[in-house]
Amino acid sequence: MTERTEQEIVAEAEEEFERRAAADDPAGFVPHGRPPRGRAQVYSVRIPADALAALRRLAEARGQLPSVLIRGWVLERLRQETTGEELLVSREELARIVREQVEAALRKAS
Repeated sequence: MTERTEQEIVAEAEEEFERRAAADDPAGFVPHGRPPRGRAQVYSVRIPADALAALRRLAEARGQLPSVLIRGWVLERLRQETTGEELLVSREELARIVREQVEAALRKAS
């Protein structure tokens, strides 16, 4: 019998976490294959329960996972802090705003 490497143990633990999270996720998370194993790492963050509930609602409304929103926000802020680049809104957020405005205008016109 061969010993498992630390990387294999971590990968197995991550997959088990995702399976358990999927069972508890009210937004209906569906696990999708094995996540990319590049140089990304998991980092735990404590978030107040009311903020987490709001995050889940926002993610569900956008059709995304809460972790996707958090990751995007952190990477955007990190880019701003390290490059001085200031984005008022992301491309996705701008597209959402434009789409909502067009839909509202079309409803008003009909």
